[in-house]
Amino acid sequence: HVVNHGFNRTPHMYFYHVNISHPLLDEGSRYLAPIRDVVWAGHAGERYAAQKVGYRTAPAPQPGFSEQVWQHEMAADANGEVPVAVVNDRIG
Repeated sequence: HVVNHGFNRTPHMYFYHVNISHPLLDEGSRYLAPIRDVVWAGHAGERYAAQKVGYRTAPAPQPGFSEQVWQHEMAADANGEVPVAVVNDRIG
């Protein structure tokens, strides 16, 4: 049960953090989500740009790869839910 003790009514958001690894996360794995906007990227800068990857498709392993952290503004469906998935077509 969640109680808002603030002065204003505000929507509540749940986020279940998961760490995904091999074999699901592999070269070519796709991140599917109704992303409305990228509001923050904790890795932005020259080193990030040199990696030439984004958040939609996983790259092949790279020596010296710098972690990338993204914050997305999501679009909810008619039920207020935001379905997301990581898909690896090689394993189904």
